[in-house]
Amino acid sequence: MSGAMKLDRPPVCGKMHIVRAKVLFFLLVLILSAPRALAGPGVEITCPEKVHQGQGFFVRIASTEPVGNLKLAWLGKALRPAVFKTGSGYEAVALLGAGLDVGAGVAVLSVEAKVDGEKKALRRQVAISAKEYPEQRITVPKDMVELTDKALSRHYAEKETVQKVLSRVFRAQYLKQPFQRPVPGKVSGIFGTRRFYNDQPRSPHKGVDFKAHAGQRVHCFSGGRVVLIGEHYFAGKSVYVDHGQGVVSMYCHLSKVLVKKGREVEKGEVVGLAGMTGRATGPHLHFGLSVLGQAVDPLPFLQ
Repeated sequence: MSGAMKLDRPPVCGKMHIVRAKVLFFLLVLILSAPRALAGPGVEITCPEKVHQGQGFFVRIASTEPVGNLKLAWLGKALRPAVFKTGSGYEAVALLGAGLDVGAGVAVLSVEAKVDGEKKALRRQVAISAKEYPEQRITVPKDMVELTDKALSRHYAEKETVQKVLSRVFRAQYLKQPFQRPVPGKVSGIFGTRRFYNDQPRSPHKGVDFKAHAGQRVHCFSGGRVVLIGEHYFAGKSVYVDHGQGVVSMYCHLSKVLVKKGREVEKGEVVGLAGMTGRATGPHLHFGLSVLGQAVDPLPFLQ
């Protein structure tokens, strides 16, 4: 609200008018400062007002009344999270994110639902800020940077396959907290790093690298279904697990894959063994997390 509210000055003898004015002003302040919520009794949505590029975040919808046909829309993608009965009412939780390629500005989160049989809607603005990530310079064999036409065609075909997997949104909802750290090793490569291979700029690092010795067991971040097994030019032997609602975790540079496509896996289950396949200078695990096709930093969810 721009500008201060001006109340008419009451007569000196009208003390009751002064009291009423103060009460009305107090009530107005309460109304304007109350949490923004879906229209209707006891229904509200909770999400951050500000996020930065590369950040994932949770959205929570809570209601004292039954909620049906719940739909969330964010950055051009839609999902329908499941609603669960709780001790105090009904609740749904969804993981969203703003990728590194999302421009700074204001994005709109749209929520639609039927509450007690009546359709409700909310549009929540979320500010997305730019974030500066560090640089990293890596020396690798020349053929890993200057690709032949054959290698380049292979890479583009593999990239298209991966993008199709990351763009799907399944209704199933396996994701549950707390999440499993895939390996116990320290971080050796942080998310968002602007990488230069042999001094040539390449895409930012869209995952986290963990130190791991060759043959070390790699554990699944959360329950889900294996949707892709790959042996890619850059990522090497890889496993992609879909956790439902547009959330996919990735485990790359493996020396061996221990699961099959289509299989359901539990949190903590071993999906492969760490290695250095693909473009890697030593054994480690590249762990990535995609949310509705947006690569986000998985590390905050593991600490």
